[in-house]
Amino acid sequence: MPVHEWPQIVRALRRLHGLTAAQFAVMLATTEETVARWEAGAALPDPREQALLRDVLTGHFRHHPTFLGLKAMVRSMGEKCTLYTPGLIAQTVSPPLAQWLERHRFDIVGSSLLPRIDGLTAEMMERYALPMLEGTSDVLSVTYNDRAVAFRNAVINRRLNVVPVDGVRVLVLVDRVLYLDDGRDTPDPDVHMLTADQLVDD
Repeated sequence: MPVHEWPQIVRALRRLHGLTAAQFAVMLATTEETVARWEAGAALPDPREQALLRDVLTGHFRHHPTFLGLKAMVRSMGEKCTLYTPGLIAQTVSPPLAQWLERHRFDIVGSSLLPRIDGLTAEMMERYALPMLEGTSDVLSVTYNDRAVAFRNAVINRRLNVVPVDGVRVLVLVDRVLYLDDGRDTPDPDVHMLTADQLVDD
């Protein structure tokens, strides 16, 4: 890709997903200042960042059999399930989640999750989901309890699983409602992780 095109590509991708420079930086595991330098043409993304930007731009993995299978699995799930790709972009949701989002007038489909989350979920996404998507973590799965983003009265058990597809890692997120309450207290997170080493040992 020609050097002079990177500023336009970075700016277009950031605006396409409605992200600030700070949010786009979190998505790419870099800094807000670096994103500003890319957009100004003062610096180029490094090879890892260029690969991630290409994946988000071209979506070459979307026709891969494994990815198509994951999409089909998510669409058929009886639980609240979402499939994310680099940048935490929602690719598809299960029917129960689509109904849940519609009922609570909350739409994340086709846009980045990052501007819409807070609290424990934001921390878990930044600490675990982004490194899992980038391949910089040996964590394969994380399970924890939190409040639902779309409906704060629901306490959910959330499971994050990463699956490698054609050089890209995709994230499958499954939510199971534990109980409903007044939405005030912070639930016990009860975090559990599964690493590659644990899988081999088992």
